[in-house]
Amino acid sequence: MKASTTDPLAPALAQARAELAAGIAASEAPRRLLRGHARALDAIIRRAWRDAAPGSNAALFATGGYGRRELYPGSDIDLAIVLAHPVTDTHTRLEPFIQRLWDLGLKTGASVRTLEETRTAAAADVATFTALTEARLLAGTRTLDRELTGLLASPSLWPEPAYREAKRAERAARHARYDDSTQRLEPSIKEGPGGLRDWMTLAWLGARHLGQRQATLGDIEKAGLITPRERRQLGRAWRIFSRLRLGLHYLSERGEDRLLFDLQPRLADLLNYPARPGVLAVERMMQDYYRAATAVARINALVFQSLAPAGGPRRELEPGLVAEGSVIDFDGPDTLDHSPELALGIFRRWQDEPALSDLAAGARRRLASSLKLVDSRLHARPEQRTLFASILSAPSRVAPALRIMHETGVLDRYLPAFARITGRMQYDLFHIFTVDEHVLHVVANVEALREGRFAPARPDLKTAAVCLDQPGVIYFAALFHDIAKGRGGDHSQLGAREARRFARAHDLPPADAELVAWLVRHHLSLSVTAQKSDLSDPRVITDFARLVGDQRRLDYLYVLTAADVQATNPALWNAWRGTLFGELYQATSRALWRGLEHPLDAAVEIATHKRAARMLLGGGNPRVTRLWNTLGDDYFLQYSADQIAWHTRLLLGVSGPPAVFLRPNPDGAGTAIAAYASRRTFAFARITAGLAQLGLTIVAARCVPVGRDETLDTYVVLEADGTPIEDTHHLQRAQDLLVRALGESAGERRGVRPTPRQVRLFATPTRVECSTDIEAQHTVLELYAGDRPGLLAAVARAFRRREVYLRTARIMTVGERAEDVFHITDAEGRPLDSARRETLIAAVEEEIAAEV
Repeated sequence: MKASTTDPLAPALAQARAELAAGIAASEAPRRLLRGHARALDAIIRRAWRDAAPGSNAALFATGGYGRRELYPGSDIDLAIVLAHPVTDTHTRLEPFIQRLWDLGLKTGASVRTLEETRTAAAADVATFTALTEARLLAGTRTLDRELTGLLASPSLWPEPAYREAKRAERAARHARYDDSTQRLEPSIKEGPGGLRDWMTLAWLGARHLGQRQATLGDIEKAGLITPRERRQLGRAWRIFSRLRLGLHYLSERGEDRLLFDLQPRLADLLNYPARPGVLAVERMMQDYYRAATAVARINALVFQSLAPAGGPRRELEPGLVAEGSVIDFDGPDTLDHSPELALGIFRRWQDEPALSDLAAGARRRLASSLKLVDSRLHARPEQRTLFASILSAPSRVAPALRIMHETGVLDRYLPAFARITGRMQYDLFHIFTVDEHVLHVVANVEALREGRFAPARPDLKTAAVCLDQPGVIYFAALFHDIAKGRGGDHSQLGAREARRFARAHDLPPADAELVAWLVRHHLSLSVTAQKSDLSDPRVITDFARLVGDQRRLDYLYVLTAADVQATNPALWNAWRGTLFGELYQATSRALWRGLEHPLDAAVEIATHKRAARMLLGGGNPRVTRLWNTLGDDYFLQYSADQIAWHTRLLLGVSGPPAVFLRPNPDGAGTAIAAYASRRTFAFARITAGLAQLGLTIVAARCVPVGRDETLDTYVVLEADGTPIEDTHHLQRAQDLLVRALGESAGERRGVRPTPRQVRLFATPTRVECSTDIEAQHTVLELYAGDRPGLLAAVARAFRRREVYLRTARIMTVGERAEDVFHITDAEGRPLDSARRETLIAAVEEEIAAEV
């Protein structure tokens, strides 16, 4: 909204805003800036109030953040006008006052009520009541101020238990809008879990507990609701939040409270965050935020728990530990002094008591204040090492135990390397959680797999999880697989060394300790091989089987991979990826069963596929034989019997190209497309352009020559969000468009979908590499680029320009990056020579640049 420049108050407002902006740019103390800005606005609003001359019947109050003198650049101006009694012309006088503030450019929200109406509104809505408790008199009679104070102090108006439960419900609804996580990629500083609203909830609860309108952190501490340590943590969190919010409003020039990706690097620069080797400045800034938000969320939950303890019968569990209702607690305030081993022992006992849902608030606080009793030196306190190992090997509740250990600081104290990844984010779109949160999710996914709760899970994945003979091994590996993130270098290698040392110190048998280290070292191998390699190539399976070595390692790696990918970004775990991982797992299992000295015989595999496909087709048929003779041996190695039978029926059922057929994959892993086309149409370029036009994502492609002049191109496609295509009208539209695209005279279409906002923020450099696979007789082109709609179509256009033919493609998206692999040949089916490779690389880079 354009502000008035003719109002005599406009210069004062402009000066106030300029002074605030200068203070933000100079990194002045947030509290001084906020209070100074509130004072400046007070003077402007009081002047406007006097000019309106509303009379002695009304009083003007600042409420909300403005009432607390915390006025950010883009904040709303919350006002409450209280009338002593109804007067017919009061609203007529007040409307010009409110309109004037809007004309000045102040986003003003104002209520106008009598005292009795104010009481009714406050009784009906806890948010209204809370805002009024922060009311600060700006102008008008102090009599109304005293009467408002008396009204709000009434014991019948939101008594503490009712107020607390209303705030609990309010918090739950707000958290649900943000997935109940402090670790979002673009968190809201104000409304997100652990944000400023949660911080203020503590002040509101404290004030109601004390029977006051407002309460400071000191008041809350004196009342016993928070500890001195928690008070310091809350003070630090407020300073972090306020600096970030001031900077956000300054950079966005509006009341933006989300830490948007495009603002995060600029904000880190504004706040003078330095980078470190292996850690971006923005990652350091976000680590500060995540740690502060986690602390606020934890203290918030503790205060709610301590104000409304679970209660229930008290029973002794073992010396030093008792159960009270649904929580476990220490027997007394000095229990840990006499029995320090219970700092870990309480978690192990809690795992064995499924009726207990949590640790008591007092137990959590005693642990947090007694962390010195937890020894982080692995050579000391063998009883602690035994307890920690038993927590990871417990039959159930491993993941929740580790989470509570993390929340209380015990895990970070016992395992200092974990403290280093706490709150650490990675500035990309692939990892949607901080590293510590991701690790805890991996542990939870492993536990869900072992207990049959992981959905969706393939039968072979469930079987592999059940077959894990030493559960502690997989939990050790899950805990350590990303422990070395942010240190520079290969985190897998660094983490493997640390995991081996830790496992040996915890008395794992040597073979199990080596397995833990091997899993950490190779935790990405199965995922990368499955998504970037041609799984129909016997050499790929043989090489991977040699890497794995035995079935035990393969089972552990399969379970860890599935748990890791789903915890990196839940949207990544779909039926297509599950199928790829399952194919590699099953093929490797067969290779290990045969023995590494007996690698897969391609001829035997081809004969097996043909025999099974003939059975699906109903036996021998000369037309089938003639068709199959045009396809070549590689085709029968690359496709399953079901796919071969489907393709055969399609090709025998048409008189010639073009023809396009679609069907859902039997295992639910996307939609299969079979396109029969003339070779001279360069079907790959036309199909990819058409699919980009439809907003569909290609995850795999193969092109098979049929006879001399035709090709059979097959694709697996998903919706843009990674889900299978379920809309039958969309499928029919896709088929019709692709048939038209393959027509001899059809023009090539370009994708029209805009690139998502978050993806546009990353300037991912394009890198194209070419090499020759002599044994397979094709060229391998690897593409690394920023993911965007139409990227694959751009590559296909380059292939068409240079008369390059595709054999297979593996399409892999890692957040904002595309990492695609293409196996290609010239028109005669041979690898490209060095000169053609160079010209192709240039053509691909040129087409991708033109697509931006």
